[in-house]
Amino acid sequence: MIYGRREEFDKDKNLKQKRGALMNNDQVLMSYDRIKPKFLNNYITCNVKNGKFIAKNLSPIYKIGPYEDDMYNVTNLVEAVDNTEYLTDERKVFLKEKIPYCLEYFKAEKNGVDVQITRNGREFQTDE
Repeated sequence: MIYGRREEFDKDKNLKQKRGALMNNDQVLMSYDRIKPKFLNNYITCNVKNGKFIAKNLSPIYKIGPYEDDMYNVTNLVEAVDNTEYLTDERKVFLKEKIPYCLEYFKAEKNGVDVQITRNGREFQTDE
């Protein structure tokens, strides 16, 4: 069972006792502070050839944005979208449009250019 924030329990002796009374042998009680995002949820399966990373598959929950500049050195990202299972067609279309945008952004940023890129007359979102 997930209940409250750790700080609430640390400051309140009565609440700590109540929490202890709630627990059964087959239950785990934790605060929301203990919930963390998965560490490797944004992985890419790659082949390495001549020192270059070639994407084969993406994580089904793959996200790309301006903070993922290490993806700049991975080739075949757009093609890897089609090889990835558990992506809806809508998500595949989105990623195929977003990945080239981000790669263009990374390239410009790497060259010291502050960029704003638009597609189809609209400014692209910077995070997904």
